[in-house]
Parts: sequence; structure tokens; C-alpha cells
Amino acid sequence: MTKMKTISVSKEAELIFNDLNKIRPNTISFSSMLALASREYVKNHMITDTRITDFESEDSRMLPSIYSDPHYWTDTITAMNASELKKLQSKLKQIQNLIKFQQEKIL
Repeated sequence: MTKMKTISVSKEAELIFNDLNKIRPNTISFSSMLALASREYVKNHMITDTRITDFESEDSRMLPSIYSDPHYWTDTITAMNASELKKLQSKLKQIQNLIKFQQEKIL
């Protein structure tokens, strides 16, 4: 029996799904292609292999996502000590410099 799954799709996910759909053979349904892509991801990211979290630092796991609601950032920043705040400030300066460089290149 076929089961139905419903998911919400962000704009970023929509772009990825569109790319997946472009390479999908006509003989395979989109849901089958999504299952194949998922299987490939799981196969390549098993416990014995490298995981996405291996590329995160302890600091990054403590911080909210850049796209998080501002109240999460307020709570996080007000709970920081001076050393943590300086590290965050340094990282923000690096990001600002990258954005400025990209803007100068584009504009």
C-alpha cells in the first residue's frame, strides 16, 4: 500500500527539488527519486563516516541560526560572558568583510 507524506518546502528546498527534478529520469517518479537521493545521503553519512556536525565547532552549536527569530539571539547574547562576546564580535567582523568584498565585486 502506498503511503502519502506531506512536507513543507522552503524556497531553498524548492530550488534543490527543482535541480533534482531536472536530473530525474522520466521513468522514475519524483518521490522515488527523492527516496534514492535520501538513500544515497544516508549511505554516505553513516555513523562510521563523516557527519555534517563534524564540520561544526562547539561554538557554532551554541549559537542560534543566522535566520533565527531575533529573541533567540537576544537570549544568547545576554547570556554570553566577555570572552564569548568578543569571539562572536570577531566572527561578525569576518562575515561583514566577506559581504563588503562581495558587494564591491558585484556592484
